[in-house]
Amino acid sequence: MSQKQNTATRKRLAAAKLRLKLGGWPDIREPLPPKAKWKHRNRYHRLRNQVQELETQAKQTRFRKQIDIRTVAYHVGW
Repeated sequence: MSQKQNTATRKRLAAAKLRLKLGGWPDIREPLPPKAKWKHRNRYHRLRNQVQELETQAKQTRFRKQIDIRTVAYHVGW
């Protein structure tokens, strides 16, 4: 399924998956969630930096619509 998408959409999808790992919403317009009490500080900062890097690369392309929630669910494995 991801092979059918362009690179910007794949980066956007990867950022959405990392946002879910951090405990937030997959939407790029939502603020990043604060560090959870049980997460290691270094891991949280590494994941947060990865999300920010992927989102800046994905924001260079203008998207007309949000990522389909079924696509996110497929890649996350719900």
